[in-house]
Amino acid sequence: MNIVWEKKYNVNVLEIDEHYSHLIESFNELVKLVKRGTEPTVISASVDLVHSHVQNCFNTEETYFHKLGFCDMGDYRHGHSACLKKLSQFKRSYDRNQPLINLAHVEGIARALMGHIASSHSDFNAYMKENGIRRFIRAQA
Repeated sequence: MNIVWEKKYNVNVLEIDEHYSHLIESFNELVKLVKRGTEPTVISASVDLVHSHVQNCFNTEETYFHKLGFCDMGDYRHGHSACLKKLSQFKRSYDRNQPLINLAHVEGIARALMGHIASSHSDFNAYMKENGIRRFIRAQA
């Protein structure tokens, strides 16, 4: 599995889109490492990097989304927390049970993450369009 970023996921906030670009690169690298059967400590470090990129993405989104009055931030933060919790659980499980973790586990995380992104970014793009905010965001990015 290789995550391919689609233009429809962009929110035209340079900082958010750049953070997601780095996340996708690090996640695809993790997939390559797992496929190759790379040394567990290297994979563990790669999971840490993915987690860091996810956290950066979510923090940046929350900052912009809050400033623009997009959605109920409590619900949104709950979704982010749930995603980060799953990633942390995967990391702990991987560190304890390395031989039992396989590509299917990594792909499950990818599907959950991309589902969240597809939904939240689509909703945010619609909100921006409805409220005529696109130019403001591009000018500020």
